[in-house]
Amino acid sequence: MHPHRSSWLLAGCLLLAVPAFGQSWSLDRVTPTRGAAGDVVAIAFRATAPREVEVDFAGTQALSTLHGSGDQRFVLAVVPSGVRSGSLRLSVDGQRRRVAWFSVSGSAAAAPGWTAPRVVSMRPLLGEPGDPVTLELEGGPGPVRVDFGGTPAVATAAGQGRSLVVTTTVPWGAQSSQVSVELGGARLSAGVFQVIGSPLPPAPNPTPGPTPLPPAPNPTPGPTPLPPAPNPTPGPNPLPPAPNPTPGSVAVLGMSPSAGPVDTIVAVVLRTSGGPITLDFDGVPAVTRVYGMNGQVSAIARVPAGASSGTLYVTADGVRVPAGYFVVQ
Repeated sequence: MHPHRSSWLLAGCLLLAVPAFGQSWSLDRVTPTRGAAGDVVAIAFRATAPREVEVDFAGTQALSTLHGSGDQRFVLAVVPSGVRSGSLRLSVDGQRRRVAWFSVSGSAAAAPGWTAPRVVSMRPLLGEPGDPVTLELEGGPGPVRVDFGGTPAVATAAGQGRSLVVTTTVPWGAQSSQVSVELGGARLSAGVFQVIGSPLPPAPNPTPGPTPLPPAPNPTPGPTPLPPAPNPTPGPNPLPPAPNPTPGSVAVLGMSPSAGPVDTIVAVVLRTSGGPITLDFDGVPAVTRVYGMNGQVSAIARVPAGASSGTLYVTADGVRVPAGYFVVQ
């Protein structure tokens, strides 16, 4: 055999014998790219069956958890204390890359002594049994329990200091209801979660009162009713309706999802003092259904035809406020 040919065959055999180190992965998005120590950052990426994932902020390794299925995965990482602004890097099965520049806005405030735990956010606000749900909490260490209207759910907590990220799954048999969290001996409400296919309970009267009285009888009944009284001070034109002298207040608690095609169901959770509630997509009105429970209201609407990416507004009790930015895909 020719000596050069034999050397090429040997090199080819050696290349075939070298094992592949890790699989390639691609980045989808990072949000947010600015925050304080203790904040949670989500990194979405695509990879097939990743085994080992690590995150570091400017070289400081962070506590992180891996979520997702198939080739669509995301990592929740907690910004470490004492870290400075710098490169945010993700390592998937040994392949480490810079995914963003993260600006640290300061350290998370540490209140002296014990403070009561609280729920910061819940995402998403609607889904089906088996879908993942993420809760951000503030509270001390201890076991965390989650239930959907009394139906217990499997929950996993991860975090640093008082900031906790709880990942759970909508349990089978759950109905649209309040999501409750038990943390540090306290039972907290995370808000109303709508289970797709299960209607939310009807919205309560924001100003409930006793049963309305029946119409008062005519104190001087007669065989023939009196004609309507004329206007004692007639004028050329009737007066316009009086404006609301004390417009109500609206507090938007959350919106989910924040992107989707036309006909996507969008839910906005809010607190309002009453009045009709409508949603519009940057001026394009949407048919709105309103549900509520325990003083908290959910406005549900489908993305209307003709809507484009922009601000989703909610109008309640004469006040129009932005609920968030919605991307029409």
